[in-house]
Amino acid sequence: MGLLYIEMRRFEDAARLLSAAVEHGVTAMPIYACLGQTLYLLGDFSKASAALEKAARACPDEVRIVQKYAQARLTETIIESSVEDAFEVYTRLQAATLKI
Repeated sequence: MGLLYIEMRRFEDAARLLSAAVEHGVTAMPIYACLGQTLYLLGDFSKASAALEKAARACPDEVRIVQKYAQARLTETIIESSVEDAFEVYTRLQAATLKI
C-alpha cells in the first residue's frame, strides 16, 4: 500500500505505512529504499539517510541507492554542519561507490 501512495504522490501516507512495516520487522532492502526516498521527498533528510544507508549496505552494488544515500547524507550534513563537512562526507561515500 505504501508503494501505491508513492505513485499517488501521497508521501506522508507512504512514509507512515513504510515506517510501520519497518517497525513490524520488515527488513527488505526495497522497503528501506522506498522509505528513504519518501522521507527525502518530505525533507526529513536525517531519517532518509538512515533508511537509505540500510538499503545501501544491503545492496552495495545498487548504484542508484548508494547515490541517493550519498545525496541524503550530503543534504543532512549541510543542514547540520557545514558545506565543507558535507563535501567531505559526499566525497568519501562517492569513493566507496567507485570501489564497488
